Amino acid sequence: MSLLSWRPDYSVGIDTIDAEHRHLFDLINRFHDNFQQGYSLAELRRVLSQLVAYSEQHFQREQAAMALLEYPQLAEHTRIHEELYLAIFDLENRMTERPQSVDLDTLRFLRGWLLDHILDYDMQFGTFAARRGAGA
Repeated sequence: MSLLSWRPDYSVGIDTIDAEHRHLFDLINRFHDNFQQGYSLAELRRVLSQLVAYSEQHFQREQAAMALLEYPQLAEHTRIHEELYLAIFDLENRMTERPQSVDLDTLRFLRGWLLDHILDYDMQFGTFAARRGAGA
């Protein structure tokens, strides 16, 4: 059973960003499913590494869209992205150093990390973009 299921109310109204968020859901679900099924630590690290790399790319693309639309909260959003990226990068490092640290709290963190960010900060940008006529 998946940890995250995409729902229409998670949509920020910008197709490319929504597609990237769905891909992030898929990566977190893959990590969760592999953990639940007892996959090797090497496989868990591989998926988490993909999540870290994709998150960095996603944040850069999202920030570029914000800059293009002259989003007034771009600096704050960039700072939050940096914190999120450092948190999952740190998780990746901890997993390498202490493999036993991967547990249900790790999965809850990943779930909250994505949902909280989308439902709060990214929704604000989606609303701004819609007002600027720059949705989908």
